[in-house]
Amino acid sequence: MGFPTFREAATKGLAASKKSWRNAKHEGQWASTMEAYAFPYIGDVKVNDITGPMIGWSNG
Repeated sequence: MGFPTFREAATKGLAASKKSWRNAKHEGQWASTMEAYAFPYIGDVKVNDITGPMIGWSNG
């Protein structure tokens, strides 16, 4: 089976965390943040292939 992509892992993680959020709005906020800022850069990368420099774009 192998490692999931970041998008697959994040989607699964968001679904698992859903019950702990105070309201449904949080799910939409997290999902849209991932779509806008993370998925365009590392969404299709396998989680085991993600390196520090790949996520350094968020440091401005």
